[in-house]
Amino acid sequence: MESRRSRSARILAAAGVALGLLGVAHGQAATRHRLYVAVMDDNRRPVTGIAPDAFHVWENQTARTLVGAVPASDPLSIVIIVTGVPRNDDILSVRRTLSALLDQLRAADSETRVALTTAVQTPRLAGISRGAADLDTAIKYFAGTGPGLLLFEAIDDACKALRAEATDRRAVLVFANVAMRDSVTVSAQRMLAVLKEAGVSLWAIDFSSNPLRLPGMDSERRNRETDYVLSVGTSVSGGAYDTSVGLTALPGVATGLARLLLAQYAVTYERPVGEAPGEVRVGVRGAVGERVLATGWPPK
Repeated sequence: MESRRSRSARILAAAGVALGLLGVAHGQAATRHRLYVAVMDDNRRPVTGIAPDAFHVWENQTARTLVGAVPASDPLSIVIIVTGVPRNDDILSVRRTLSALLDQLRAADSETRVALTTAVQTPRLAGISRGAADLDTAIKYFAGTGPGLLLFEAIDDACKALRAEATDRRAVLVFANVAMRDSVTVSAQRMLAVLKEAGVSLWAIDFSSNPLRLPGMDSERRNRETDYVLSVGTSVSGGAYDTSVGLTALPGVATGLARLLLAQYAVTYERPVGEAPGEVRVGVRGAVGERVLATGWPPK
């Protein structure tokens, strides 16, 4: 059977989107860089079948030369973080959600690697095929969030684990009750820097049923810390932030978010040698009422 590494190399070579290659654009040497981009419509569904030449990339308002845009087929490595689920909540909804996600990932690519974090620990990613037994067991016996889980710390640990992955298609998916208090040990700005350094896209779902009325809710703290990281972090890293009204709606919202992640395009552009990287913006020609999910910082 073709190995994960050789398969990935073959795909990249065929698509012409390998990182670090030197190219020539209008007679000038350039470096090639790849972004993973999703496009969603007004109903938060992925937009597929976009023509490669419809994509446009800018860095600091400077248009870059587009090399190619193809449906992403590189292996995905993802850390799933579940936080804010006490034992008296609907645990079965969380189990159904996680099982549905694994089914989606298995159907899309058997080489996807996943880690599930529900307590303070260093995530250990396992292949959804070769490591299926461990992942399925973790879901089957999910009984609530570990008492010591700190959300920002968990994201930090997830990014450290993902930096060691062979693929550069990396994501963190957070299921969080942002109305729950969290002992913050990592600053919001540090969290954004960690995501950038690891080349990770952040995806998140808030399953607070009515966050402004939950007992013990500190709306100022919530807006300043957890909401800031999840909303800004997802936006600038190329992910999406959604809301589930309680846990019962979580499976449907989560699978919808996963469809967006799995429908990413690999978009490659060139930057002339000697020009500094800058803030990235991706557009799609003819897109009306559609939102492009792409990182705002230059790729490694």
